[in-house]
Amino acid sequence: MNKRKLLSVGIDIGTTTTQILFTSLTMETGGGFGCVPKTEITDKEILYRSPVYFTPLKNDCIDAEETAKIIEKEYKAFGITPEKIDTGAVIITGESARRRNAAEVIASVSELCGDFVATAAGPDLESYLAGKGSGCCKISQESKYRGKTVCNIDIGGGTSNLGVFMQGKEVCSACLNIGGRLIKLNDGKITYISEKIIPLLVKNGIYISVGDSLTQELCRKICRIFVAILESACGLSDTNDDEKMLLCTPALPLKPDYFTFSGGVADCMQGAEDFRYGDIGPFLGQALNDSLFSKEKRVVEVDERMRATVIGAGSYTLSLSGSTVFINNIDFPIKSVPVAFVDFDSRDKIDLLGDEVKKKLESFGRIYGKCAAIGFEGYKAPSFFEIEKTAEILSGAIDKNQRLIILMQKDWAKALGQALARRLGREFPILCADGINVGDGDFADINSPPDGTNSIPVIIKTLAFG
Repeated sequence: MNKRKLLSVGIDIGTTTTQILFTSLTMETGGGFGCVPKTEITDKEILYRSPVYFTPLKNDCIDAEETAKIIEKEYKAFGITPEKIDTGAVIITGESARRRNAAEVIASVSELCGDFVATAAGPDLESYLAGKGSGCCKISQESKYRGKTVCNIDIGGGTSNLGVFMQGKEVCSACLNIGGRLIKLNDGKITYISEKIIPLLVKNGIYISVGDSLTQELCRKICRIFVAILESACGLSDTNDDEKMLLCTPALPLKPDYFTFSGGVADCMQGAEDFRYGDIGPFLGQALNDSLFSKEKRVVEVDERMRATVIGAGSYTLSLSGSTVFINNIDFPIKSVPVAFVDFDSRDKIDLLGDEVKKKLESFGRIYGKCAAIGFEGYKAPSFFEIEKTAEILSGAIDKNQRLIILMQKDWAKALGQALARRLGREFPILCADGINVGDGDFADINSPPDGTNSIPVIIKTLAFG
């Protein structure tokens, strides 16, 4: 068994707060005689947690300069430089992901922090990271919850992300415009109201404006409306029109059995009702305590609340390919390559592969202006003839002036890569990696194999813009 330590950093730039976390990941490569070597992450240890900073804003945009100062300060506090980092993720989450300069901040922060993934997290990615980082995913694997679904509700400053897990896998997600900083205050006076909730407030007979005073009684009423919507979204009450007003994704397709809570608002569930943070977060937290979630005794306590997303970013964004990768004339790192997923999971679909790949690559080229990776599942135990035929079809379906990246699930990437190289030539850039689960429209960041391994680090992500 070959072991290696990786140093990972997670940076979460959220609606309300910014946090940095450093993690040690243990990577092991094993496999007995006659077995294909397998590399996997077997242990995660949090080495350093930064203080929680308010996300710096300037003219309703993320202040990139001040954000960079925070990150530089925490790198120094941990005693590390960017070139010492092996992997990690900078994730802009919640309302911050929607700010007009999010893409610029991603580019500058990524350059500052090291050579790894940086993205504005869409609701699917954010719910996944929060569910992993909070411990909800792990809870769903416990024997007492076998066959049950556990939903993590991550409530931040601007959004609530719902990620439903079953036996360690996320099965669905949703997002609503509910958060602790949708209304901001200073000395009891309202300084900001999110335009997304104004129609909801008016519908419920609440007429407030910037400059008005907000009483605790009225704040409780607003937060009860938010919590009623969350109850409806999670199947604890009948669906109502208010829910539809705040959903920013399709609704959950099922009713979860149990619930966990994470995020800044969840951290307020143990505190008092006041305006100490200049927002309604503490009141929203207390409203959750008095909700159907608690009354029906379906809430499971988690290890992490406040830092769930940043732990997810630092510990769970990275996956490793299988050890039978094929790499030929590829320049690493590969950043934000779009993935065109094709339906290829059985031998009787080989003949259909060429036309589907051509259509997908042409479509993705028009949308993104660059060559996409090809993703597919594959199937077990292909014959030599089937691999050769697949390579023949793929080599005829691609643009010979571009590289070929294939991300597949089943374990025959190396054989397929060798067959492709015989057709495309020694100089043609080819990367085939297996053990990777991707979906259509995902984006991948791919790095070179760490020293002493054959596996490549791959981060699959969903962008909120593009």
